[in-house]
Amino acid sequence: MPDESTRVDLIALERAHQDDQDGGYRLASALCEYREKMPDAATGEWDEILLEWVQNEPISLWGVALEALARTGSPSVSEKLAAMLHGPGRSTKWREYVAHTLIRRGFSAPELVAEVELAAQNMSPMGLPNLAALLVLVPERLASAVACIVAAIESGKYDYVEANVPPFVYAAADSEPELLVRLVQQSFTQDHEAGKRLADMVIEYLGKPFVQRRFERGVAGGVATKLRMLQMN
Repeated sequence: MPDESTRVDLIALERAHQDDQDGGYRLASALCEYREKMPDAATGEWDEILLEWVQNEPISLWGVALEALARTGSPSVSEKLAAMLHGPGRSTKWREYVAHTLIRRGFSAPELVAEVELAAQNMSPMGLPNLAALLVLVPERLASAVACIVAAIESGKYDYVEANVPPFVYAAADSEPELLVRLVQQSFTQDHEAGKRLADMVIEYLGKPFVQRRFERGVAGGVATKLRMLQMN
């Protein structure tokens, strides 16, 4: 059972930041800073309180708790979050944010991979973003990502795919830039028109200066050049 004084302190932090209007990011940072200052033997109390917020879903706290837990927390937090996914009666939004947190924590158990892939196949709001992030941990799931993207394009969901190009670009920036080349190349193999549309979307996004700064100098331009060459074949 967490010490009541810790719970009081964390609630006080929430009240101090309730007018931030920044989606809870400053509160999440404040919560993480509080944990950093705790004695090592007491940090488990912080973990348990934030896990309670996720479990019980208080409107103003569960999302912030997940953001903080994505940044820090003991290794056991991942297993406890994963166990929550097996519970009944959870909304799609809640499940997808918990899945996203687990991926950010480096968790890639088979049951999580299956859930993320199913969400992407169903074109849920965080289906493709979570699948993109998962590729950093499990690059062999690229074929699944290709299948989901091609299916969405074939269904005419162009805006949905375009809106979810950034997560794949950032996943490539965080792991291997050639990921984008393989993604588009395999899309061409499945459906030439879908591959062409995806290439156009990725090339356009790679042309943005703030995106180019996510890669080493010249890398984004080099990837874009390779994608244009694929379009010419």
